[in-house]
Amino acid sequence: ARNASTPQPIVGGIHEYEQLLPKLLKEADYKSKIIGKWHLGHRRQFLPCNRGFDEFFGSGNCHFGPFNDVKTPNMPVYKDDKMVGRYYTNFTIGKMTGLSNVSQIFLQEG
Repeated sequence: ARNASTPQPIVGGIHEYEQLLPKLLKEADYKSKIIGKWHLGHRRQFLPCNRGFDEFFGSGNCHFGPFNDVKTPNMPVYKDDKMVGRYYTNFTIGKMTGLSNVSQIFLQEG
């Protein structure tokens, strides 16, 4: 089994032979959307829209990056299968609280 605490470059993501619920629901004409963190692989082939979801807004991995620099965490944020920015570069962060506006964007996406 894959482990989210294992570095993603080593692990990759969930195997394509794994049947995920959104893919099964799509076969029954349901639509699905995921908002937030996706812990099953950050490479393009593992992102939610390639695993059965119709829409995605969030981060394609649970590790802050650039993956080798913990002093400047900057995880990518995706809308569907396109990166729309990086967490600490493109979203407002309150210097006093450390909170970002990405939570509000998550709510709007929902």
